[in-house]
Amino acid sequence: MPADEFKKLCSLESLPQNRGVRIVIEDNEFAVFRVDSKVYVLSNICPHNHVGKIFEGEIKDGSVACPIHGWTFDLATGESTCNMSSIKSYEVKMSGNEVFIKIPKRLW
Repeated sequence: MPADEFKKLCSLESLPQNRGVRIVIEDNEFAVFRVDSKVYVLSNICPHNHVGKIFEGEIKDGSVACPIHGWTFDLATGESTCNMSSIKSYEVKMSGNEVFIKIPKRLW
């Protein structure tokens, strides 16, 4: 079975404070958030309507709200904070000024 691997996502300075950015790597769509000195990466696809808009959501109290219907998700875990479906969160690693995320390798 192939091991998961870290892939370069972006540079830290390319991420605005307290706003999301949409980044696509190998058909994976990510919502990337920089809050203070932390970087969070979630799937950008909302589980409610399967639209890639999470990166446009409002950040408040450690969560992000989908701009379409308001479901909220914990930035660190992707867990729903309103008892709805959760979204995938990704492990983040910093190396100097570069941001890397752990992406599971495909099994096929």
